[in-house]
Amino acid sequence: MESIEVQLHALDRALAMLEVETHEKWEALDRQQLLRERALQIAETGMNRRLEGMNEFRKALEDSEKKYITRTEWDAGHSKLTDTVRDLDRAVDRRIRTLERTIWMATGAVGLVAFLMNIFVFNYRH
Repeated sequence: MESIEVQLHALDRALAMLEVETHEKWEALDRQQLLRERALQIAETGMNRRLEGMNEFRKALEDSEKKYITRTEWDAGHSKLTDTVRDLDRAVDRRIRTLERTIWMATGAVGLVAFLMNIFVFNYRH
């Protein structure tokens, strides 16, 4: 009988040690779970900050894109500007040709006046 009591007592001690070990393991698992949850919260907070930054950047891009002109608007404006420059170039060319003709005519008139004055002076002296 004593041997059974000794065995029971040994089993009780073994069971108590298993209960202590099990309790310690559960506490360690709880601590690990809390650490994982905290790490997940930190990662989630960081991800949310990055996503907010990306959303702000996306909004800034959208706002700036609204200020850009389209290819069609550019082509129309460029075509109009090209036509205006071409028209001004033609007008300048016409004015230069008119000015050249005026200079030639003025030079001819001055030459004619000089020639007539020479004839008048020559005839007046003789």
